[in-house]
Amino acid sequence: MTEFSPSPSEPPQTVLATDSALRAVQQRRPASSHTMTIEELATQVGMTVRNIRAYNSAGLLPPPTLRGRLGLYGEEHLAQLQAIRMLRNQGLSLERIKAVVEQNNRNEASGAWNKLGDLARVLSWHIPVDQEALRLPLSTIEATWRADFTPAQTEQLVRSGLQRILPDGSIEYLTPGLRAVAQQLSDMGVPLDDALEMQEAVSRDLRRLVRSSLRTVLQEAGRRPEADQDEQVQRLLQSAPLLLLEAVQAMLPVILQQEAEHLAENLQPLAAGMAAGASRDEASGQSDAA
Repeated sequence: MTEFSPSPSEPPQTVLATDSALRAVQQRRPASSHTMTIEELATQVGMTVRNIRAYNSAGLLPPPTLRGRLGLYGEEHLAQLQAIRMLRNQGLSLERIKAVVEQNNRNEASGAWNKLGDLARVLSWHIPVDQEALRLPLSTIEATWRADFTPAQTEQLVRSGLQRILPDGSIEYLTPGLRAVAQQLSDMGVPLDDALEMQEAVSRDLRRLVRSSLRTVLQEAGRRPEADQDEQVQRLLQSAPLLLLEAVQAMLPVILQQEAEHLAENLQPLAAGMAAGASRDEASGQSDAA
């Protein structure tokens, strides 16, 4: 979502701005401007040809211009695919996006496509990011774990989206706090593979939580016919990210305690059984010695 954030010199707006790419969806260009093959369109938008064909079959794109048996695409196809990707990243289902496209194609005054795209954009502006990324050579990270990373481990490191490999081969931590966590885990003797599995699992579950929460906020805002003039929608979009953070911070200690107690209860019978087995072995040994 960071690609939709305003530049540092441009403070977040409290009104919904119309993105030029989304506006192009409604301002259809003439067929004569359709000059891209599906392969060229895929390269431009950064999608696979297969995905574009699937979106076309699902009715999410206007039909291409046919030149013989060759389908040609234009700027409105590119803009609409960019909008689809943005809304998918915000957690909207294909069914919901298709409903937006159909409403847009009926030329309803609410401008549903622009509205949802802009709501998602404004929502992303209010997600707090107060830490600068940390860049480290891979060798420094390897020294922390006292092990050389295999290609599979390096791929797993960045799979969660919390670190990424830079062109020079160094690793960028998008949240530097993870670096300190890695150091502590290594100091406690946690194996590298276990730490990577832990990060991937936590990241996957958190993304599921965040997507579900943002989808709920976005769909609630999208139900308002005059969202760009609705002060309640504006407050919802501005406060939703911080409210989610506060909710997680409030729930996490309680859930940790509950799960720790549950684990202890499950382990207690196991520990008792192991102790009983050890006692029987000791008694058997003494009997044999006698």
